[in-house]
Amino acid sequence: MSNPKERYENDPQYKRLCDMIESFLHQAQFTPSEVRECAVMACIHYEMKYGFRHYLQSVPMQVNDAFKTLETYRKSEDEKKS
Repeated sequence: MSNPKERYENDPQYKRLCDMIESFLHQAQFTPSEVRECAVMACIHYEMKYGFRHYLQSVPMQVNDAFKTLETYRKSEDEKKS
């Protein structure tokens, strides 16, 4: 499955996720920009929780620095909530 259209047509989970997001748009619960932002945020959250340690040895130093900045920010936000 090489593109989103083919995946939508052939992958039930992918289709279900797309349909759910489209439903939010139809109900005017979110704008397309908010959905894109949310998807990026979900990816960042996932990478910060599970992927950060694996990237340290395989990516350029600038990317590592960016991850460290995100990690510091996340920890400071968590402390504010406490």
